[in-house]
Amino acid sequence: MLHREADATGTVDWRQIGGLNEHGCYNTPIDDAECLRIARETRAYEAAFLDQAIRFRKALRDLFACEGLRYVRRTYDLLMRDFRKGAEVEVRVFHRGRFEPHRVTRAIYE
Repeated sequence: MLHREADATGTVDWRQIGGLNEHGCYNTPIDDAECLRIARETRAYEAAFLDQAIRFRKALRDLFACEGLRYVRRTYDLLMRDFRKGAEVEVRVFHRGRFEPHRVTRAIYE
């Protein structure tokens, strides 16, 4: 995690910190090259994450429109009840830009 804060002398700069008492070092200065590398890596990750989220939502919108689907909470609740009891249910997994049907049971997750 990057954070701007003052060091012992009061100089405010970018610092690399870990979770409180969890890992890493606190208040560790990093050089500009490392900071830039981390920023570029983070930006690329965030851009890819958002791109995937947008593609998922567009594909979901298209699937619902093409198949005349609509979200019904009761249908979801009933299927989840059956799933929890061990019944096989169909799910659709978003993979390579489309939704692929799969049949699953709770047993595969235990």
